[in-house]
Amino acid sequence: MDPFTNQDVKSALDELANRSNTPIIFGAVRTVPTGYANVSVLWNPTTGPATIYTKIHLTPFGEYIPMRSIANKISPLANDVVDFIPGTQNISHHVGLASIGPVICYELLDDSLLRKVAQNSNIFAVQTNSATFGKSAQSKQELAISRIRAIEHHRNIISISTSGVSAFIDINGAITQETKLDSAASIQKSVELSNGLTFSDKMGSRGEWILIFIPTLAWFIVSRVRLKRS
Repeated sequence: MDPFTNQDVKSALDELANRSNTPIIFGAVRTVPTGYANVSVLWNPTTGPATIYTKIHLTPFGEYIPMRSIANKISPLANDVVDFIPGTQNISHHVGLASIGPVICYELLDDSLLRKVAQNSNIFAVQTNSATFGKSAQSKQELAISRIRAIEHHRNIISISTSGVSAFIDINGAITQETKLDSAASIQKSVELSNGLTFSDKMGSRGEWILIFIPTLAWFIVSRVRLKRS
């Protein structure tokens, strides 16, 4: 539901934010001039909407159909998928000293996108809806990926799922609190804000190639030395 076009939803958000005197970050499907967009919204007490992040890396076959002309010929179900409109900017939500970098679901797999998020934030918020996958292992798998990302970027992660597992993950990749799968629950915790960039953030894919090249070079040199000795 779109709080920017649905007055009932907007009123409910205003009431909740004002009653708790607390900013709210939530996900929504927003109506835009050219279609629909998957967004993360910061909603403040009194003033309402503050910052809106539009998902950049859309989920293939879920939020858009790759090679649609071919897909339509293969399956009539392709026509049921409406192509979402991708965002173009990394935007952080600012609450006090926290610069919260929103990561929406499938974006968790995008190395370069996560590095850009880390440059503009001191904590990550991974927002996801796992309802399509039911009680499968998908939610736990996504949580495991979040744990690796927390270590990689030295950021605490708040992982929020509407139907999957929600959790707090520290910079060491440890889950400090979590909910059960497909259950209504709330958790709360104070988390540290982490500034600075890791080797991965600074070097990008170059760092990955360096880590591959150095052991390979060492193996080659050792092999040559052993060959000469024999």
